[in-house]
Amino acid sequence: DDRGNLVVTYADGSKDTKPLSEFVTLDKQPAIDEVNKAAEKQIDAINKTPNATDEEKQAAIDKVNADKKKALDEIAKPEVTTKDALDKAQKAGTDAIAKDNPVVAKKDEAKQAIDDALTAKNQAIDARTDLTPEEKTKAKEAAKAQADVAKGAVDAATTNAAVDAAKTEGAKAVENVTPVAKEEAKKAIAKALEDKNAEIDKRTDLTDEEKTAAKNEAKDKADAQLAKINEQPDAAVTPTAAKTAQDAVDAAKKTGVDEVTVVNPEAVKKPAAKKAIDDALKAKEAAIDARPDLTDDEKKAAKDAAKDAADKAKKAIDAASSNAAVDAAKKAGVDEVAAVNPEAVKKPAAKKAIDDALKAKEAAIDAREDLTPAEKDEAKK
Repeated sequence: DDRGNLVVTYADGSKDTKPLSEFVTLDKQPAIDEVNKAAEKQIDAINKTPNATDEEKQAAIDKVNADKKKALDEIAKPEVTTKDALDKAQKAGTDAIAKDNPVVAKKDEAKQAIDDALTAKNQAIDARTDLTPEEKTKAKEAAKAQADVAKGAVDAATTNAAVDAAKTEGAKAVENVTPVAKEEAKKAIAKALEDKNAEIDKRTDLTDEEKTAAKNEAKDKADAQLAKINEQPDAAVTPTAAKTAQDAVDAAKKTGVDEVTVVNPEAVKKPAAKKAIDDALKAKEAAIDARPDLTDDEKKAAKDAAKDAADKAKKAIDAASSNAAVDAAKKAGVDEVAAVNPEAVKKPAAKKAIDDALKAKEAAIDAREDLTPAEKDEAKK
């Protein structure tokens, strides 16, 4: 009948109704096989689930096995005697098994923790007032590199414990990234060098060659300390390493500024040229003083002329910019001072006047007729 029972109708019209299961045994093995296959397929899929840890996979597999057992128990029940009931038990089991998927959360949670550490580190970097925008960017890049390495370790981990370890180590690595402030130190040295060059350029007692040599000396000292600064990392992987690097940067900054500041070139070329002029003047004055044919006034006038020539030469030396120009001004000055050669006027003129008077007197004596030659000779004496 419509209930799956066997109905027997006798000749007299009477009927017996018996369950078919009393006469026919239901084959449940195909249903059992389907449930087992569904479980095997689902377990295979679970084991291939990306990003799931072993524990997450095992939890899903345990659920598959529990649902499989439940389905098989249901199929094995004595009251499941019809094909319809068997099909329903099989479908309920395979449907439940198909829904047994791993809850993938462990690795995502670990990566989120690493991202949170990176966000906190970026905020800490942004709060640093001693860093330039470029230094902040480099430090953030270093922190992100650590975060990426940590996430790779999380992806490679297979167990919850391994994920936890990768998360803890990664977050710590990100937290430990500490930027080193270098640009401020570089700028301080560059400013000291700029100021020193300006100071050197204002020195009128130096030639171009002396200025260039002094600037090169200052630059060499600056470059030596800048190199030490550049040897330090933009960001260290631990606060201790960062402190060591920052101390080295700060020391190089101080040394660089101090060494550049104390550069103080000695003027040599122009003072030497002026000394040569002074020596020439001194010699000329001594030569003038040794002249007995000159009066004091003539000597003074000659010395004044020599001094004017010397002063003119010194001004030319001051105005000269190159070593060659200083040498030329020195030579011209020494030559001009040496060329001062005063002519004696006063004493020769006085002597001439005396000679002229003597000559006139001798002529007057010679014109006297009242004198004998001996008397004239006596008078001339």
